[in-house]
Amino acid sequence: MLADRSGNSAVLYASDTFKGERLARAVTAELGMQVGIACYTMTGKQLKTSAIPSALSIAENVGRTIRKAKENREDIAASVTRAVNGTLLVMGTVNKKIEEVKAGFE
Repeated sequence: MLADRSGNSAVLYASDTFKGERLARAVTAELGMQVGIACYTMTGKQLKTSAIPSALSIAENVGRTIRKAKENREDIAASVTRAVNGTLLVMGTVNKKIEEVKAGFE
């Protein structure tokens, strides 16, 4: 199922996951490239053997860290590096950004 913030939604029944993704890309493009997607593409057993433990909790913590760093005008990279017990490898500035959409959201 895909839905956008305007109340448009679509339920897809695909013959396989590859076709499902292609259909979801087309619907996403048609709905303005901003949708929520809920899907079930694997069994619980497959999930348990392929998912990264605590990935959602880590992502939530990183998001919270970024928000707080912005609010407090702190260095975002340093804050996130501390939050994930990581190592900052490089700093730089983006001088140019090019966005291009082909066949959905590639």
